Amino acid sequence: MSLNQWRKFAFFDKKIVKNESGEPFDALKPYKIWASSSGRGKLFFGDADGVIIVMDQRLEVFTFRAHLLRVSHLCMMKQQNFLVSVGDDDGDAELLIKVWNFDKMDASGTPTCARIIRLPAETSREPVTCFTVHENLNYMAIGYSNGSVVLFKGDITKERNASKHIQIHKGKSPITGLSFRPTTTGKGGIALYISSLDEIWSYAIGSRDKESESILDHHGCALQCSTMTDSTVDFQFVIGRSDAFYFYLPDSRGQCLAFGGEKVLLEWCHGYLVVVSKKDDSDGRASSSDSLGGDMQIITIYDVKNKLIAYYGPVQEVKALLCEWGSVFVLCNDNKVHCRSVFDFIYFII
Repeated sequence: MSLNQWRKFAFFDKKIVKNESGEPFDALKPYKIWASSSGRGKLFFGDADGVIIVMDQRLEVFTFRAHLLRVSHLCMMKQQNFLVSVGDDDGDAELLIKVWNFDKMDASGTPTCARIIRLPAETSREPVTCFTVHENLNYMAIGYSNGSVVLFKGDITKERNASKHIQIHKGKSPITGLSFRPTTTGKGGIALYISSLDEIWSYAIGSRDKESESILDHHGCALQCSTMTDSTVDFQFVIGRSDAFYFYLPDSRGQCLAFGGEKVLLEWCHGYLVVVSKKDDSDGRASSSDSLGGDMQIITIYDVKNKLIAYYGPVQEVKALLCEWGSVFVLCNDNKVHCRSVFDFIYFII
């Protein structure tokens, strides 16, 4: 059965995030957002001027300068109160990784920078395309536009136990996605999934000195079109291509769910696959005359386990998807925020 045949429901409602006075939340408007992440009751945004914006559930916002120039990537841990940022500090295209401890704040309310890590010299000038950190803070992977992936091993929060790095992968096309499998594989190791424009790989890492690799597919996916599922579907890596969604285990391909359309963004949120795709002009439900106006895309929320569509609707062009407080937050290109949650709201930051 294709996803087009799945029953459609309205388990999610849509609301624009508003402040206490009932006005649309606009605290992000002054910033040019480049990166985002979420976790531990907060949303995080990195901007073009090196500032990180932190937003809590009450819509209270505080900012701090993390880098001198652009913040390109953010990764907030779910189990520990650490945020990891990648950014430019010297304007010479050499990026730095900084580890921020939110359990240790200074007098001004800024988190402590626990560690600064320089990227390896051999890749320091290559554009970083994606970035991920394992929840145990002992593994970190960085993907580059030249098709290489560098793996850091060792506690990234401590200078004393300086992490070592290796180039674990070298492909022919840009890296488009990286995800650590949260649980160990059947062989006792940790799996790192890698997607590029033309391939899907899995690497078994962990206690062994030598990492083992498995090529899972000779077709890849675009940037931001991959994500990691949760325990409801056995922590599989999922990618979206124009013809279907493809699921992968560390050593094999899983199910394929046929659903046409050009995918733009994928995120796994509280057991749902959240997908932003380009609007199909032939679909009358997604008319450009929609009250939201502007360049339209489609957001669809799939309940993969129960084989149903929990939400389908148009949205202005999306910059990021974030999951927190049981809701899906949608950051649009004009920095407004919408939100959706099951029988509550899907919030939009518009």
